[in-house]
Amino acid sequence: MDTSNIEKKDRIEGCILGGAIGDALGYQCEFTSGIKEREYTTFEDDYGIFSDDTQMMLFTINGLLWGNTRGVIRGIAPTPDVSILLAYRDWYYTQQGLPPVENGVSWIDKVPAMRHRRAPGFTCLNALEGFDGNNVPTIKEPINQSKGCGCTMRVAPVGIFKNDLTEAIELGAKSAALTHGHPLGIISTAFMAGLIYEIIHDTAHQFNGQLHIAFEYTNQFATKNFHRQYQQDFTNIMRKAFQLSRNNAHDLANIKELGKGWVAEEAVAIAVYCCMRHQDDFADAVIASVNHDGDSDSTGILAGNIVGARLGIKAIPSYYIDHIEQKDLLLELADDLDSGVPFGTLDVPDDSDPWITKYLHRKPAKEYN
Repeated sequence: MDTSNIEKKDRIEGCILGGAIGDALGYQCEFTSGIKEREYTTFEDDYGIFSDDTQMMLFTINGLLWGNTRGVIRGIAPTPDVSILLAYRDWYYTQQGLPPVENGVSWIDKVPAMRHRRAPGFTCLNALEGFDGNNVPTIKEPINQSKGCGCTMRVAPVGIFKNDLTEAIELGAKSAALTHGHPLGIISTAFMAGLIYEIIHDTAHQFNGQLHIAFEYTNQFATKNFHRQYQQDFTNIMRKAFQLSRNNAHDLANIKELGKGWVAEEAVAIAVYCCMRHQDDFADAVIASVNHDGDSDSTGILAGNIVGARLGIKAIPSYYIDHIEQKDLLLELADDLDSGVPFGTLDVPDDSDPWITKYLHRKPAKEYN
């Protein structure tokens, strides 16, 4: 299928909503064992409740756009990775049932659905518990040695936000290191950011070409920063995903060969496998990605991000769009990410402007359920 003419806005909306849809499909069976092929294809009670994965993806958007807005209006802002971390601190407070952070950066922490505790990952919670705004973990000074997929499932907005592939990969890696310090977690997250960048920004190439480019640039990043063995480990599982996508076995059997997705490289490999096997069908790719005995919501959000960005929102069946929770919020944040800061330093609107309300004064511009 030729996807080169899909509008960028449609791709971004497809990426964000597609991720939330995959997350919600997988969240309802994340801790279920003995799952059968295509057992879960719709939302329970026709209402798609997403997990902490989508929450953190949306806080990533909020942090990036807050930082950019502050830079335009005030002339000074933290680096993007620190802006993301500040937003994650806001998310941490929501998961503890605490009032919004007094000096926080997010407006979505006032939205009720963002304050629900949706099985948050312990690694993320533990990493954020002691953050005081100063002690920022880095690739070179890791906070732990975790490679759980909690660093990867939230990174898609980074690939949309950046306008350069190398920068997308580097920021993806830095965002992973905020909570997860193992090289394979960081490499996997960097690759995911690079792949989303390629799909959104480099539409001259088909999907296989986009995968190859993101993979090669990620390898260059890994070579500079880590021992060769980690690069080789990531290469091996990705090659396995490519090979499995071409055989005649059932998806469930192939996914079992890749693992359960609890760690970053397995989650990314499962998502890539599903999107290669079902390149032109959003539903088939996402359904395959969640129907296995493992971290189904994380493999679902990653697959939904990828295939949603590739095919655009118009390729997502209306059932999923109409029944995902907080559809309006998801679309609003996707469209904000598409537009970036919609003004310059000489034409800043007054305080009644919805953008200023959200990204400077940290208040929702309207009410959400």
